[in-house]
Amino acid sequence: MDEERHGLRMAKIGVEAEAFHRTLFGKYLIERADELIEAQTVRLIQCRIDDKACNIEARNGIQLGALFKQWLQDAIEEGQAAHMQLKQEDALS
Repeated sequence: MDEERHGLRMAKIGVEAEAFHRTLFGKYLIERADELIEAQTVRLIQCRIDDKACNIEARNGIQLGALFKQWLQDAIEEGQAAHMQLKQEDALS
């Protein structure tokens, strides 16, 4: 995939990610991720230090919620950067 097509693809993904972020379903999933992070943080605090399974499960839950939110934010930011890059390239031509 050439650089311009990649830039267009990323810009489109960013627009779609921003739109998804504002939808009822997007807000619901972000809320669920926040709830998961909160619940697993409480669980992690309550885990005994020597209970490896509890600690691992709680940390994995925290990471899952955080990764979902980060991937969405990354898509938005990468799309915005691609959009700016395309605008700059268009202005130079």
